[in-house]
Amino acid sequence: MNDSLFVTNQELLNILSNNQMSPKDWLSLVALFLSAIVAVLISQYLQDRKSKKDKKYQNKLNVFTTILGYRHAKGSEPIFVVAMNQIPIVFYDNKSVIIKLNRFISEHQDVKPKGKNDSTSLTGFLNDLVIEMAKDIGYHDADNSMMNSFFFPESESLRLDADWAWKKERTSSYYQKNSQHRKPDNAENQNNQEEETNQPE
Repeated sequence: MNDSLFVTNQELLNILSNNQMSPKDWLSLVALFLSAIVAVLISQYLQDRKSKKDKKYQNKLNVFTTILGYRHAKGSEPIFVVAMNQIPIVFYDNKSVIIKLNRFISEHQDVKPKGKNDSTSLTGFLNDLVIEMAKDIGYHDADNSMMNSFFFPESESLRLDADWAWKKERTSSYYQKNSQHRKPDNAENQNNQEEETNQPE
């Protein structure tokens, strides 16, 4: 491409060096400028298209790796919740991912059943979602056997349990405090009726 442009530039210099320019020379000059403009536009289009494609893939990869890394904590980690809520936009072009996301949300339980092992709680709807996301970004060999391999020390499990208990207690105290300061609707209506009755005519 550079060689052709170089030859064309030489032709342009030859054309401009002549005192008289024929219609053919003018057409050659116009064709030169048009070809240069078209080449720049095509190059810019391809570059923008590649940039958007790379950004789209990177967004998917970020959401996938976040959910994969925090899949054991689930709703106990805010970053996991944020990543889950980004799926409908980031994976909008994959209906299978969206279907498995909706199924996970409808069946998800924040409270882990007592005595249930962390490894067994990973099989099911969340694993199906993660595997579908993995296939979307190119990991076509992803399956449940891969998902069962994980590192989740007991200290991390204890930390999550402690965080969950603290949040639950704090939420319970908040609602209890508000309920004590708020009058029941029936009592409030009764007080209003008494005030209206006691008003002088």
